[in-house]
Amino acid sequence: MDTSKWLPFYRFCVINGNASIDILEFSRLLGSQWRLTWRPGNTMVVDESIYEFLGESPCHAYIPRKPHPNGLLSYGLSGYTSVLRLPMLLDVEPWVAGNKLTPRNNGKALVARAQASHPTVALHIVMDSAFGSFSDVSEYHSKGVLVTMSMMENKKPWLWSLLKWACPLESGRVALCPIEDSDSHFLASVFRTQSDSGKMIDIRTVSSAFSFTPPAVDGDTVVSVGTRRPLRDNDFEYLTTWADGDETWQRAASFMDPDGVFVYVWLKQAEPEDVRAALKDRTQDELMELCDRQHWKVKPFIVFSARFNIFFRKRVRSQS
Repeated sequence: MDTSKWLPFYRFCVINGNASIDILEFSRLLGSQWRLTWRPGNTMVVDESIYEFLGESPCHAYIPRKPHPNGLLSYGLSGYTSVLRLPMLLDVEPWVAGNKLTPRNNGKALVARAQASHPTVALHIVMDSAFGSFSDVSEYHSKGVLVTMSMMENKKPWLWSLLKWACPLESGRVALCPIEDSDSHFLASVFRTQSDSGKMIDIRTVSSAFSFTPPAVDGDTVVSVGTRRPLRDNDFEYLTTWADGDETWQRAASFMDPDGVFVYVWLKQAEPEDVRAALKDRTQDELMELCDRQHWKVKPFIVFSARFNIFFRKRVRSQS
């Protein structure tokens, strides 16, 4: 390699040591030119980098998992070009005096500038848990940006507890969650795996970068049960809305199938008298047969009217 035309090291040190450069302004100039030069693909990554520096600095950062854990910190937006798929760095956000933003705010600043420079690109941003929260999913969505991010366990811990409950190893679960102030949804998933040392690891991810088509709904499915009106012989009927939009008045007994399974949207608002009305035409033998099918237990000495209240306190399967 011919190094004869390289700048001598001592000259570089003299020039570098006497140069007065505003790092933030210099980074903005670089970023603006990179955004003009590169034509990015739609999927990009926000992450932080540590540039090794062992001297003293008011901007010193320490991240133990990095190849060089001690040094100067900068955030960046990177990905591939849209045509040749060349790796590129589209923009940087240095962590310097006057610009010591949180990771989340740095990510938002980088994405905002990328959107302004490339308004026709439908951005999909991938980031780790330091850069996001559930509220950020909604904020990015409101700006037309799709995100996929890992998530810390202390963000909606009840959701992660539900998803990982009794989840076997090398398996996962996914929940479809609504995005605030929107008709759209995001996915929350947990995947359980194990490290080489045997430690259990839960990989928690949320993503709004997916398509979703609601399954076809059977027109015979009950959507809601409204007004109740009394009939003769201690019976009732209810204004019932079906999946196809039709509305009819249905008697209490119509909300139970022959096996004793009740329509959940009716059962969750039913009072004991509604349940009695649904079963009033059943004989004692038929009621006992229903108890056997549903594995409900009742004591034989309990009077017939009280038996209704007991076996309807038992677990009832829902009908979708």
